[in-house]
Amino acid sequence: MAKLGSMQEAQMTKALLHGRQVGENNIFVEVANRAVPLPQNAPCKAKAVLCNCHLPGKSYSLKWREQLPCVLVNLGELGRNVKKLVADHGGSIPLASLPHCYALQFPPLLAVPGEEGVPLEHLLQAVQDVAITTGGVGSVKQLVDTSTGPKEFHCSELIGPPPSLANQLITFSKEAVDLLRAAPACRLPLYKFIPSYQLMFGKQCNVADYGYTKLNDLLDSLPQVVQTLGEGARATITISHAAQVKRFTNDLLKVLKLQPEKQLLLSHLPEAFSSCFQRNFDIVSYGVCYVVDMLEVLPEKTLLMEKVADDDFIISVFKRNQTREELARVNVFAKEVTELLRKSSNFTIDFTKFIPAYHQFFGRQCRVSSYGVAKLAEVFECIPNTVEVLEVGEERVVMLSQARLVEAVGEQVENVVKQVGRDKGLPLHLLESEYEARVGQKLPTARLNTRDVREVVDLLHAYVRLGKYETEEVVTPVDRSYIKSIGRKARQILVEQEGWKMVLDQFKEQMVVRFGSEISDNSLMKDLGKLLEVRDGVVGLVPLQRIGKQIEDMLGGQKLLLAELQRRYHTQWGALPMQSLGLASFEDLLLALPEIFNLQGRGARRTVTTRQPANPPIASASSSGFATASFSLRPTVAAFSGRGFDMLRLINPPPLAANHSQDYRPPFPQQGGEYEFAGLPQFIANSSNATSAHSPP
Repeated sequence: MAKLGSMQEAQMTKALLHGRQVGENNIFVEVANRAVPLPQNAPCKAKAVLCNCHLPGKSYSLKWREQLPCVLVNLGELGRNVKKLVADHGGSIPLASLPHCYALQFPPLLAVPGEEGVPLEHLLQAVQDVAITTGGVGSVKQLVDTSTGPKEFHCSELIGPPPSLANQLITFSKEAVDLLRAAPACRLPLYKFIPSYQLMFGKQCNVADYGYTKLNDLLDSLPQVVQTLGEGARATITISHAAQVKRFTNDLLKVLKLQPEKQLLLSHLPEAFSSCFQRNFDIVSYGVCYVVDMLEVLPEKTLLMEKVADDDFIISVFKRNQTREELARVNVFAKEVTELLRKSSNFTIDFTKFIPAYHQFFGRQCRVSSYGVAKLAEVFECIPNTVEVLEVGEERVVMLSQARLVEAVGEQVENVVKQVGRDKGLPLHLLESEYEARVGQKLPTARLNTRDVREVVDLLHAYVRLGKYETEEVVTPVDRSYIKSIGRKARQILVEQEGWKMVLDQFKEQMVVRFGSEISDNSLMKDLGKLLEVRDGVVGLVPLQRIGKQIEDMLGGQKLLLAELQRRYHTQWGALPMQSLGLASFEDLLLALPEIFNLQGRGARRTVTTRQPANPPIASASSSGFATASFSLRPTVAAFSGRGFDMLRLINPPPLAANHSQDYRPPFPQQGGEYEFAGLPQFIANSSNATSAHSPP
């Protein structure tokens, strides 16, 4: 063959991408529309296209530029066989002849249609200790062993993109993944990438904006995001295995977090997935053939798997047990987040801006590791009753939970009514305008799931009420002392009953007879909803109050260490239903009942006491209407001796508790059903003066 010029050699090297093998060991390339054989000693980095061990001197019709077939195979089995195959070939095997060599040594790979299987080349990327490499321009793809020998580094991998293009490449990576996710089986032919990109995002895909001249070079610079299958015009683009693992992990966590107790059976995953994402579940779209293959390669401390049958597992979200100090910090963090969101516009903050906003508001860093978690999102998951993280389009926002939002808006509306309404109350039609003028933002009617301001006032019944002043509807603040007094009396009646419940009509009658207080059904639901519940005509304590009564009886008026009290409760009653109560710890349960329990001290020496007697006695009135067992009207006098004089000290009787007013009942109650002790202090004072007058000088 005549010697080719330098220009022709360059053309030959470039034309290798379109070469074919037609002879025994000769490779022909097309130069100037002619088939020219490539010499055996040509100065080219191309390696053998086919395996010399299993295809020696044979004419092989495989077009090595085309992609490998789609197969259905277990990833673990494929990895073991491929590693042995590469080792038997001296650490390297041409990618084009892999299916042929594999079939000679192991059971043949099952080839299936494209959208029903996974490309073999993509599965090989998921196998550890092997890699698909190319020697440079004109080289063919080889599967090589990477378990031994030093890893080859390229300058481009170490330097990375210029800082001016980094943000643009990150944006392009996200757009490429979104584009491939919308494609069937997450695969898209290379020639369709640019028109599909323009159609989906409504803008041109200019590779020059990212510092490249060819789309292939741009995609090859993102191996952690996309993978090119095959070569030449028939190449296909898909999501890389590493990106697929991350994508599957995020999707699976979203599904699990919507399940009760954040767990479900593996066999129920397709149904839960369809319910969450409104599309059918297909594991092939994640680049593996079986779900187990993906579960085995998930990052550590992501999921927990427990086998319950021969072919089924329970998968649940991994959660590390937090220490007592970390749980205490989480409780403080919940209060800080509430305060921060209350000061934010519309009670929300962008997820990406939360850390800077926290730093600016509190003047210190927000270190999630101090709460026993690794990510900020996991901290928010520890306080579901305080905040919610929602996806709005492509962004995530942190917002107050519905219960905390009602509290925040209720306090703001109450303050506005007190400032403007004075004694008459604030007219209903002025509430929105006054709220916006004094708070600085509109009343969040939509966020509260209400249609108008009237429904907002009805929702905020714990803070304001709707009434009438003359002929106008006005909003007035709630008398909290009255509600607290009614609640204390209602609880006193219920705790004396068996099972802490009684018939509703009897309960109302007892409230009138014993305390002179009439209570309506509306007040039962709005004012005492956190204390008692009504079901089928029977009123009883809510679960939190029932547990509080159990703990109160266990204390019996004594002081106990918090840890000891928790141990005793667990021994007698079993584990507390913290999740159903919306609480994180035993201490949170006691703090949720401040009217019953008092906590003192810190750390391991924290103690618990009751604020009032467990079962206050109710004395029966005598025929004259006086109860002499509670206190005596006669003052007690104590004598002391001193230097040259004698001293008398009057010991006054102990004051009556508010909920013990039934112990002494004068014949005529004051207006409103409450008894007053008018004249009693003067009677004691007169008795004191009389005693002093008869004392010796």
